[in-house]
Amino acid sequence: MEISHGRQRRPAPACLRRRPAWCALLWLALCLPAAAQDLGVQSAHWKVNRVESATRFAADASSVADYMLEREALSEQGAQTVGKASRAYNRALQRHEVVEAYTLKVDGRKLPVAADAIQVQSGVAASGANPSMPEMAIVLVTFPDVQRGDRTVLRGRLITHTPMLPGWAQSVDLIVPVVAFDQVAIRIEAPKALGLKVFSDGFTLQQEDGGDSAVWQLRASSPARVPDPSPANSLTGLPRFYASVWNDHAQLARAYAEQANARRWSPTKCGSSRWRSRAARPPRAKKRPRSTTGCAGTSATSPSISGSAASCRTTSPGSWEIATATARTRPS
Repeated sequence: MEISHGRQRRPAPACLRRRPAWCALLWLALCLPAAAQDLGVQSAHWKVNRVESATRFAADASSVADYMLEREALSEQGAQTVGKASRAYNRALQRHEVVEAYTLKVDGRKLPVAADAIQVQSGVAASGANPSMPEMAIVLVTFPDVQRGDRTVLRGRLITHTPMLPGWAQSVDLIVPVVAFDQVAIRIEAPKALGLKVFSDGFTLQQEDGGDSAVWQLRASSPARVPDPSPANSLTGLPRFYASVWNDHAQLARAYAEQANARRWSPTKCGSSRWRSRAARPPRAKKRPRSTTGCAGTSATSPSISGSAASCRTTSPGSWEIATATARTRPS
């Protein structure tokens, strides 16, 4: 889960904007030295008791991910941290729902989060040279009356209705152990015809047969420790898993290039025969009268996606998902 633990988010570099989720891992790797400095500070004040998630993929690579995060305050300072949580998602590709949120007191009482304590920030605006991300939204949850010894529980659902790239079913996550993770349980389910493959390191992985579906169960726990930032790829020392329908990075790169080239070849104007690239121009056609209702042969609200130079093409925007350098795991 991409859960922020009450700390200020830092905007990602512009080069990582609107990229697939694996770019977020690169950003996280750059932040590991700072995460290591938090050890001995954060781990003394709070911990993660349980993380559970269940992701179900459909045949079109869309998915529904249900997750639960339970954290415990070990001090009054830790109570301030676990008393807040946030979740970022891409509004163009996803929907997010808070299913349940409450404070679990030491005496067993449950204090539900009030409706006005769940807020949604639309878009991420940044000043100066920092990038803004208008397509992002952030859910902010404030838990009531959190004190030392109390726990906070957040249950949510992330619906990915549009894959980042056509046909790309994928899920990736890792544990950054600046605090202890007592229990992490991940379940992934996908139709066998989708061809999903799952890799893990630091998780126990068990695959089951669910009839027409394949099911993977991943479990892990991690004490608080200092991540080693010295290797060339510092993520390799962290418990992590990756699921994808594609076999290698080359296949991912080809799919991303195809989408980028599709945008590059789209006309500069609706109803115009001029192409953005000067290479391999199509033969000149006789000029047609401009349509007053939009693209030729279409309405203004429903442009054609054919290859005609006189018609508009539509492309869906790319996306990348924010990753934070705090201890978390993500279903999605």
